[in-house]
Amino acid sequence: MPRLFRFGLSAGWDRTTRKHVFQLCHPLLVPGGHVCIVVGDFREKSKYHMLHADLANSLEQRGFSLKGITILYQRHKRIFPYGYPYAYVPNLHHQYILILRKDG
Repeated sequence: MPRLFRFGLSAGWDRTTRKHVFQLCHPLLVPGGHVCIVVGDFREKSKYHMLHADLANSLEQRGFSLKGITILYQRHKRIFPYGYPYAYVPNLHHQYILILRKDG
């Protein structure tokens, strides 16, 4: 039976928290079992964080194999001219679905 866990991005959702959460998920999966994680990159002031890449790399070091990435387009989000006319700041209107398999 699939299980669904939902975590929001908050001040406490740092690398240590992610490491702990996915260490807890690993024993719940049978060898060869899959986990799908919906995650979005984000911007913090002028720095862009590729959370999907950080998370995939981290999980590959903890006994998961990345099997695929699907882009989840969120067309309901409005597009704004951020930074205009001084700088180009792209809108973020998609998330990634990371598909990983437990090794073993």
